[in-house]
Amino acid sequence: MARVPFPWRRGNRGWYIKVNRKQVYLGRDRDEAFAAYHRMMGEQGRNPVPPGSLSVVEVFDRFIDWKSAKSAKRTADYYRTYLQSFADSVGSRLAESVIVHDVTLWIAAHPGWNPTTQSQVISAVQAAYRWATRQGLIGRNPIEGAERPAKLTRKLYLTAEQQADLLALARQKKAFGDIVSTMLFTGCRPQEARLVEVGNVREEHWLWHWDEGRAPKGKKARTVFLAGEAEDITRERIKGNTGPLFRGMRGDPWTADGLHSLFYRYGERLKIKGLKPYTLRHTYVTNALRNKANPEFLRVLIGHSSLEMIARTYSHIDQCAGDMKAAAMGAIGRSSA
Repeated sequence: MARVPFPWRRGNRGWYIKVNRKQVYLGRDRDEAFAAYHRMMGEQGRNPVPPGSLSVVEVFDRFIDWKSAKSAKRTADYYRTYLQSFADSVGSRLAESVIVHDVTLWIAAHPGWNPTTQSQVISAVQAAYRWATRQGLIGRNPIEGAERPAKLTRKLYLTAEQQADLLALARQKKAFGDIVSTMLFTGCRPQEARLVEVGNVREEHWLWHWDEGRAPKGKKARTVFLAGEAEDITRERIKGNTGPLFRGMRGDPWTADGLHSLFYRYGERLKIKGLKPYTLRHTYVTNALRNKANPEFLRVLIGHSSLEMIARTYSHIDQCAGDMKAAAMGAIGRSSA
């Protein structure tokens, strides 16, 4: 059966509808946009979709169409994978007939999902349902009350020996060694290292900068401060270069999948289970705290909005028993020696 087009909202720009593969602007005001939509459907001899009549699959299809139009392909594919899994578990039922227990049964059918994955996939399904509710596709969100388990705290960080081993191995390939060294010595996010361009380098202070709304993550302005080897690498790489500051072994810009794949392979070789690009960011913060860095300065350096995030997610000081013992003794004015 041919899909009946339905209005969708694009941020603050207003409401649109896709007709014959073309996006038609309906207006900023919701009521006026839906009035225009009903007139258009009437002129085409088509009946608008009555709220509550769509199946789970139909709602998810519309959500993915919308997500694909406004997000990166990787993001849309992520939603598509898990929404398809949930749709398979509930069959051809109407979207509004689903209950929270259906989510519980779906999660239980995948014992291999850890709490973090469970939380993320429930969020994906809830995002589709909330969108459908806002768009008027369904009259209510029947799974709004589905509880998400607490995500696992990211505990992995590299010991001094592991850091040295990784750097020694990575530097055998300059392209990989440069981006690994820079991430380890700046604490930048992997996507910042992948997407930084020569135009983001500020030579007067040797830093990377993105203006508000242009950073790889978030809407705020972002500055990555360079020091030591990270500064040396940037100085070298901007010479006669344009576009991405870092490129892969074949000269192409790094991709998220390519970087993750290399980290996985190097982790296997070094016997570091779970090695990921983000491990270097966790390690940077842990090293900084062990070196008595000012937490407020550290918050700015890594681009976090609060100190709480550092304490909860990235500080692995609890695993450094020796340092913690010394800190406890120092707090009462005694030496741990």
